[in-house]
Amino acid sequence: MKVYAAGSEAEVQAAVASLPGDDQIRLVSKIYDILTMPTLAARTEALLDALQDSSAPVSRWRPIDVFESATSCEHQRQHALQSFERAAAKVRTASPDGDELAFEEWTIFEGLAACRMSRCVPESAVLNR
Repeated sequence: MKVYAAGSEAEVQAAVASLPGDDQIRLVSKIYDILTMPTLAARTEALLDALQDSSAPVSRWRPIDVFESATSCEHQRQHALQSFERAAAKVRTASPDGDELAFEEWTIFEGLAACRMSRCVPESAVLNR
């Protein structure tokens, strides 16, 4: 799914209209699923997960760090994922009926979404950008 920035309702309508019919249906279904989630935290988390482009080529990925081995990289990735999961669980339970997330809470969900999609890849795959 691509992310569109729009400054007006007309721009949103034009972006949706430019999608093929099947993509429009998927988009509306995904939005409906997100909007009907019972809590703000769940909606935010689902939205940020939906914005991750799992089909993006490695050349468009943002390198985070370099590790000595794939095992070391995966260990650190799992550790970061667990840390984000714990922090997100605290946000989910702290105010399940809240109307607004603090900036720090939003960034936890951003980090969690990115960490879920992160992968360890050989340095050569990133250097050949």
